[in-house]
Amino acid sequence: MSRAFLFFLALSACSTTEPAALDLSEPQISDVEVRRIDPVTLKHTPVEVDREVTIRGGDFSGTAFGPWVHFGEIEAPSVRILDANTVVALVPSEVHGMTAVRVTNPDQAVAEVRVDLQ
Repeated sequence: MSRAFLFFLALSACSTTEPAALDLSEPQISDVEVRRIDPVTLKHTPVEVDREVTIRGGDFSGTAFGPWVHFGEIEAPSVRILDANTVVALVPSEVHGMTAVRVTNPDQAVAEVRVDLQ
């Protein structure tokens, strides 16, 4: 028998576990706390930010590709997921008033709430 065939047999004997199921839970937002910060222009983007929001809820998930936070149609220039229940994002200075705050998980599940971002 060839080495490649023996390797295939050994590999197929080792892979007896089933892949983990994806968690497709819908994220939820229960609270959004807005905090003013000193205006700053971020190094990696020309966007000026002047507020930070802490978004609390549940079933937020993160990878190198999300979650994403949007304020209306404007994407947050910086997002940190602290845990499955808390996301922190910086708010661009141009966003004001009643605005839809939307969190999108990497699996495209979305939670949205309207918040006054004055």
